[in-house]
Amino acid sequence: MIAACSSNDQVAPAISYGSAYFPNEVGDEWVYDVYDSVQEKRYSVTVRVAGTIMLPQKGATKIWTFQYPEAIDTNYVVRTNDTIVFYSKDLIDKVHVFVVPMTVGNAWIGGWLYDQYRVSSLTSKKVNRVSYDSAYLINENGNSPNYRRIKAEWFVPKLGMVERYRFEYDFSLPDIKVWSLKSSRLN
Repeated sequence: MIAACSSNDQVAPAISYGSAYFPNEVGDEWVYDVYDSVQEKRYSVTVRVAGTIMLPQKGATKIWTFQYPEAIDTNYVVRTNDTIVFYSKDLIDKVHVFVVPMTVGNAWIGGWLYDQYRVSSLTSKKVNRVSYDSAYLINENGNSPNYRRIKAEWFVPKLGMVERYRFEYDFSLPDIKVWSLKSSRLN
């Protein structure tokens, strides 16, 4: 589909979206263009829902892999009722927390006491020349005595994250990463 703005712009077709509000099925895959301010370079990251395992006190847990150019990272994703938590590979640290379905004005606590999330707005979002309707802007603001994280993430139901801006500072170089969806394949 071609939008009127430019011959290279596209409107995201609804038929390419997955069936779940928050996609988390084995085989789901997203490819992101990432800008990394610390390394001063751009690269691609492929994110896959690679499998399911049963964990004590967490139950059925999805395994998400993040294929970077030189490494693979793993998150474990647990859904309990309306809350979705991404745990780091140590299964203790919370990397991301989401409450679904999204509603403008909803707010929740993230991985630690001073880590706040808030759904700020529902808007259209253009990423890599593709326009997505109904993108929720989720802002995260996390503080501790020696750490600061600010995140703006655009989430499209049944598709997932289409863009993320993340700033982190922990008494070293400020780390800015921008993730932009390049492609997806969902069940």
